[in-house]
Amino acid sequence: LSHIEAQEIWLKKHANESTNEVAAFSCQVVHGDFQSENILFAHDAEISAVLDWDLAYSAPKELDIIRSLHYLFNFSPSASSIFLEGYSEKNSFDKSYLVKMSRYYTFQQAHDLWMFSEAYIRGNSKVRRRFNKSGFISVEMPLKIMYDHPTFKTYL
Repeated sequence: LSHIEAQEIWLKKHANESTNEVAAFSCQVVHGDFQSENILFAHDAEISAVLDWDLAYSAPKELDIIRSLHYLFNFSPSASSIFLEGYSEKNSFDKSYLVKMSRYYTFQQAHDLWMFSEAYIRGNSKVRRRFNKSGFISVEMPLKIMYDHPTFKTYL
């Protein structure tokens, strides 16, 4: 419960902030759950399939990119830079949108109760590893660290 209380405190603190600028972003079908467990690789290390499309929805692709940086790399600047370099070889995206989408993603994460439902109602033990032991921590800080890191700054 302390995690949910901390989430509520963060939401109240940021209640008057807006993420309306995201509404102007171009949308496409995004996976919604792009993480290592949902990717199959061929022998040559190329992605051969992406599984588990039940969370797919229409959104700016930068939202799926930010979520991937979170769940695949925990916003590690060096790993995130490598991922983005590889991603941009296959798909174009506006790098400046990443920062704007980060703010929206922070709000989305602060409103999300999926982890609690999975862990406590469905008994999904894999999800429990995503809980931060010190309670809710907004993704704002790890994102700021990633964006400010010299390795990542050269990418942007």
